[in-house]
Amino acid sequence: MRNSILFSVLLALSGALSAGQALDPTAVWQAWSGEAELHVYPESLSPIGIELYADGQLVPDGSRLRLADRGLGTLSFHAPFGNFEGFIDGRLLLKARLEFVHGVNRVMVDGLELVADPTDSLRLLLIDRNGMRLFTASHIHVYTDLERQALVMERMDLRMSAELAEKLGLPEWADRFVGELALDANLHVPPGAVTSVRGGSCAERPKWSTDGNRLDVSLIAIGQLSDRGSLVESGIDFEVITPSARLKNDPSLDAADVPWFRKFSGVFPPHSNDQHPYLVWNFYRLADGRLEQIGVSGAKHAFLTINISCAINCGDGGVSGGSGHILWPGCEDVYGVGNNDSPGDVGPRAGINPRTGVFVSTGSFFDPDGNGTQNNSSNAPGENRLKVMRSDLQTPNAQYFFEAWYVIRDDINIFNSMGYHPVTPSGSGTNWNYQLGAFSQGAAVDQWVAPGGTPASGAMNVLFSRPEIGHFKVLARAEQLPNDRWRYSYVVMNYDVDHGIETFTVEANVNVDTPYFHDPDPDASNDWSFSQGAQLRFEAPVGNPLSWGTAYSFGFDSDQPPVARTVAVDFGPSGPSAGVSLDLLGPDTGILIFKDGFESVP
Repeated sequence: MRNSILFSVLLALSGALSAGQALDPTAVWQAWSGEAELHVYPESLSPIGIELYADGQLVPDGSRLRLADRGLGTLSFHAPFGNFEGFIDGRLLLKARLEFVHGVNRVMVDGLELVADPTDSLRLLLIDRNGMRLFTASHIHVYTDLERQALVMERMDLRMSAELAEKLGLPEWADRFVGELALDANLHVPPGAVTSVRGGSCAERPKWSTDGNRLDVSLIAIGQLSDRGSLVESGIDFEVITPSARLKNDPSLDAADVPWFRKFSGVFPPHSNDQHPYLVWNFYRLADGRLEQIGVSGAKHAFLTINISCAINCGDGGVSGGSGHILWPGCEDVYGVGNNDSPGDVGPRAGINPRTGVFVSTGSFFDPDGNGTQNNSSNAPGENRLKVMRSDLQTPNAQYFFEAWYVIRDDINIFNSMGYHPVTPSGSGTNWNYQLGAFSQGAAVDQWVAPGGTPASGAMNVLFSRPEIGHFKVLARAEQLPNDRWRYSYVVMNYDVDHGIETFTVEANVNVDTPYFHDPDPDASNDWSFSQGAQLRFEAPVGNPLSWGTAYSFGFDSDQPPVARTVAVDFGPSGPSAGVSLDLLGPDTGILIFKDGFESVP
């Protein structure tokens, strides 16, 4: 009776609570009572000296706390056709006796409330009995499970509130990721609710790219960067960095629907496999005029789309595998930091063909014995994560950029599937923060040299694109130094040439000095070699080709100014072709004694 009464009250309020939107009462559903799990992530609290106690017992990083529901309260949410669209109002009350301790600062919590955020229908707030906000729960993977009569809320990023950070004497820790929250709540479906979509426009769906429909997915946000801990390898200090991300499918009803099936989950249309997107991310530093990639992630395998803000949402679309496994037109999906750092879903980039988008689960990193089930994960510290040498974050006067990219099979435009932020790292020791500037779609390397350019300008950015080979960019910059010297800097960015790149050549028969090479790892033994003669040639050693999603930097100094020059890349003996040449810039080969023209014959 209590929940029925509360549901009626919430239903009456729903029109006012949805920014004036008139909601169909049968599409306002209710969740009540359940059990929550608080996962305190490893390397979240202890590095900065925060201790968490539950019922008087210390909770180590990495622990999972069960928080029982008190059987009071209800959350209401908008669920047309059973598809979650956003919270409307309400709260759930959880049993908890917690204490946060940082030095002499203590914050006692006796009872928690999980409250719908009135400013964001896709967020929940975790507050204490006095109304103080403790955490924000965002990037929720949420769906209705009609078979179990449950609202499932998974993998919510927990971020510390400014109020809690201030009370602990750590104001700089406001909005920092500290863990995840999950909650299964009982589901109340109002009488008369339609729980699935089969007719109308959905009768024609799914529309697959294999039938000639255009597939175009965009990255629309990188919400947060979080430091996921520190580690030492070969005496070098590294910081591990993970982002959140948000994407959107083309809103046109003529757009293709995107398969989103978890690895090892079965065989599904349209590719007769477990096709899904992948997310990778990169870190760059611009210092002393040269752009260098200083961090490379593994690949996060996506497994569920929550489908919010859709142009059309057809639920499971009549395809086995359940709801949340097709991204419909206009739909958005979110992945939080905890989700993107999940050991069972993060693996190496190797094994994914970035040009075709194909990944074969059986026999992969996740299934080393080839039995068709997952029995391996990225559990070692920093394994398949983006690691940045701490010293690289401390370069004076440097600029930094963070980039993320969704790799999606049959995507017609890879460059709106990626985006980047300028980043300002700050911190010391194991305590680091990353302040993001404005988000831009596209390639981060374009911040160094804009696409296009001419040899006379001393800066060029040229894209190569061919379906049977893939995409890569070569960027060049010539900077005049004192004493009539020139510094030449190049970046080769391989986006999806799956065989990799093994040589980079500037077609110029001229003597140069101070050869320069940079790759993202600190291992000097795998650096590319340099030779000069009829060409200026950089060549990969065995085992270190320029792999997909990665940028290597090259350079040298010369007495000669820039002119039009051909540059070439080669894909090695197993590559897709003999190589590719592009028109860029390089040093002139003129003889210096004649450069002023006085010796010319009239």
